[in-house]
Formats: sequence, C-alpha cells, structure tokens
Amino acid sequence: MSAKQYLETLIHDLQNLQQDVKEQFKDLNEKQFNWKPSEKQWSIAECFTHLMLTSEAYQPQIKKKFADFGTLPKDEGKPNKTTIGGQLMMNMVNPHKKKISKIPAPKLFRPTQSQYQLSLIEDFLAHLQKLAQFMKDCSMLNLNKIYIHSPALSLLQFNLAEYCQLEVFHQIRHFQQAMRVMQQDLFPKA
Repeated sequence: MSAKQYLETLIHDLQNLQQDVKEQFKDLNEKQFNWKPSEKQWSIAECFTHLMLTSEAYQPQIKKKFADFGTLPKDEGKPNKTTIGGQLMMNMVNPHKKKISKIPAPKLFRPTQSQYQLSLIEDFLAHLQKLAQFMKDCSMLNLNKIYIHSPALSLLQFNLAEYCQLEVFHQIRHFQQAMRVMQQDLFPKA
C-alpha cells in the first residue's frame, strides 16, 4: 500500500471523528463541558486539551524535519514497517482493544487548568483539520524512513507512518473517553 493510500484511510478516520465531535458535543453547556466524574478523571474539555497539547509537543521536531521538505525521502510504495517503539505505543493507545489500558499522561501532556470555554470545541475541530492536512502533506513521502521521537521520552521513537496512526488512535481513544464522561449517571443534564 502506498503512503498516499495509507494516509487517506487515516484522514478518513479523522474526518469521521470531526463529524462525531460536532454531533456529540454541539449542545453542551460550559458546566457539562467542564464536569469531571471525579478529581482523578478528566472532563470532556480536559480530554480535548490533552490531545492538542500532545500533538503540539511534537511540532518543533516535525517543523525541523520538514524545514527542507524537498530532501525528505519519497514514497517507494513499500508496506509500512513497524518499529519496537511504534508497536509499544500502538498497543498502549489502540482504541479498538477490548480492554483499554489506563496510562497516566506525562506531565508535559496534562491540562493545566480545570475550566475551559466552549470555544475549545472549535479549537479542537481545527486541530483535527490541521492533523488531516499534515497527513495529506506527507502523502508522497517514505513514511518508513522519517523518524519521530516522543517529547516525553526521547528514547521512544517511531517512524512517520506509526506517528500518524498513533495520532489517529489517540484522538479516537480520548473521544471515546469524552463520550464515557457524558454517559455518567451524575453528568449534568443541561
């Protein structure tokens, strides 16, 4: 499968997620958006903030690697390779697993405030659009030969194909978490 085909699938997943976010959270008020099931659990707003913080933490190295786009290796149509770091991360964040692993977020990726405005939903939708555009921009590259490392643990690295998949898995995983917040018995009713 070419990089373009692989990324088109991920972009489609992001577009579906954008639609789901619009449909599921459009009628929330600020109290609902910021409500936490417990002190140790995140609100819907904190889930979205965490996703944006995490993606933003990768931006400096991505911008540095892409500064000279023309020199990056081009797609050769070969299947995506799996790295040890990528496989480890995929197993940790895969939203399709029957049992979701609870992983504490590194401090770098944690929301720093507890109250957010509803405009954060639009910011999050723009974030998803930005991710989709990034993946479109990568469609002609050899995703196996470009490596990204975790800003939280520099020893953990994965290739660009895995990074893109991880971004999509991570977005879906926390969308599901935000949906579980709304399904709580004590969730405010408007």
